[in-house]
Amino acid sequence: MIATRQRPFRLPIMALVQVLGFFGVVYALIRVPVTHGLIFNGPLKPLWRQAGGFEKRYLAPSLDPLFTPASVLNLTRKLNAREKEIVTLKKELLAAQAQTASIRLAASRKQALARSAAAVVMPAAAGPAASATSVPLVQITPTPDEAQTAAYWSSMEAENAAAIAQKLDPVETARIFLAMKPDQVAEIMNVLPASYNVKLQSVHLSFPKPSVP
Repeated sequence: MIATRQRPFRLPIMALVQVLGFFGVVYALIRVPVTHGLIFNGPLKPLWRQAGGFEKRYLAPSLDPLFTPASVLNLTRKLNAREKEIVTLKKELLAAQAQTASIRLAASRKQALARSAAAVVMPAAAGPAASATSVPLVQITPTPDEAQTAAYWSSMEAENAAAIAQKLDPVETARIFLAMKPDQVAEIMNVLPASYNVKLQSVHLSFPKPSVP
């Protein structure tokens, strides 16, 4: 028997290089605008039309079912990523709106405090003729901001409204209470600290009396 020696396997590097070079040249010819126009819009244009018709008629029915799941999966991933971006943007928008509302409320409180300090007349200004137990009422009309804050407090739990009220000046709180119902004010005052209620009760405000014609 004659033993035949098996040749070792060698990777056809040169053949791979030639194939890659061929496809590289074809890709470059397709991507360059000048050669692309000559290839697809030149004398070979009728041939490409026939090839396109052949692909749609014979190849597409067989190949589309194979590539459709991949395209659908890719589209689903893009939709999920877009939904996550929308949720993140919505959260950022809500946070920005809450921050803006807090800034507006703080500015409204400062303005109301400044107006109260300028408008409220202290009982001591009544002079020696005033009685020590009889304190005159200062007639005021709540501003739109104070009325809006009063509506906001009315829709809150008494504990939450009291937590906000005790951070304000008693004069400002009294002006807001003036725009609320008595039972709602009583619920909040029952939760307020006793020391703050003492300061609050020392503020005497009332609505202006209607003018009699």
